[in-house]
Amino acid sequence: MANPKVLVRMVDILLWYIAQGAQFIRLDAIAFLWKEQGTSCIHHENTHRIVQFLRALLEQYAPWVRLITETNVAQTENLSYFGKGQEAHMVYQFPLPPLLLDAYIRQNARVLTSWAQALPNVPEGSLFFNFAASHDGIGLLPSYDFLSEEERKHLIETVKARGGRISYKDTPNGKIPYEMNINYFSAITDPRWPQQKRVDCFLSSQAILLALDGIPGIYYHSLIGSENWQEGVHKTGYNRSINRQKLSFEELETELTHTGSLRSLVVQGWKRLLAARNNAFTPGSGQQIFALHAKVFALLRGNPEDSPVLCLHNVSDVRVELSLASAVPPQYLITRNLLGSPVRCTVQHEIHMEPYEVMWLELRSNLLAQV
Repeated sequence: MANPKVLVRMVDILLWYIAQGAQFIRLDAIAFLWKEQGTSCIHHENTHRIVQFLRALLEQYAPWVRLITETNVAQTENLSYFGKGQEAHMVYQFPLPPLLLDAYIRQNARVLTSWAQALPNVPEGSLFFNFAASHDGIGLLPSYDFLSEEERKHLIETVKARGGRISYKDTPNGKIPYEMNINYFSAITDPRWPQQKRVDCFLSSQAILLALDGIPGIYYHSLIGSENWQEGVHKTGYNRSINRQKLSFEELETELTHTGSLRSLVVQGWKRLLAARNNAFTPGSGQQIFALHAKVFALLRGNPEDSPVLCLHNVSDVRVELSLASAVPPQYLITRNLLGSPVRCTVQHEIHMEPYEVMWLELRSNLLAQV
């Protein structure tokens, strides 16, 4: 990249993709772009300069295109690619996949809640790119700042018990777990559970992905209810193949149209969540995270003037009772659950949630509710 001809050629390729209609440009593993002897190379200042240059180029010639940086590293380093609002439009939210998985495996949302509460405000015009699954594995490095060694070990052992593999990274102190290679549905649900319980658990976790402020990214195998592809790992000898199943269109179509199949149930659940999200959340509208209960991930989305939505997600397989008093301003009423089920809330804002239940509760001021 120190050679200007290489940079010009790279820009030429990016502009060609934009000319074909690309609206998002993903800079894969961008942290390692610049190489210089005597340095670790990662996060080099010249790498940040290149990202700034590409952002300026897009703003000048294709302002509708969004630049996304992919850096599977610790959170502080990851967030550095926002710069001061002059680098990436979006940054992958890498701590989310392992922390979300941890919450559902331990049936405890405290770490996930604490992490979300501490998220910094992003520069104006910037957003987080929220995701749970991808064509790669579930990165462990971003979890080191948030999970204890015991919690991380429990996470790894559960993933292995559910058919996953662990990839390791060489460091000066020896090998460390780097990535968990497993399909996200298979990771977050116990294969011994009844099918409907597995679907409810998985969709509950994905509702958190959709509710968080930012842009959600949904991996297609998550969208269509895939599970571990062990055959792919045996064929290729490559751990990441476990979540890269090659599908037959005819077989997929048959499964999706078969009422009661795993894929059909997952897709129908996604449709319900996405329909509700489209009418409720605007990226960049802000969020407030609440620690209402150890087994519930709760956040308030939107501005008070625009009928905000209180999003509640039970991360456990037990019935939970909680109070919403600290999350619902006294001048507000709960008008409806955007996901359709009845609102079981007392005048004192006490509520109960069934196992893995999701509630997106629309709030309106007393004055607006009377209009």
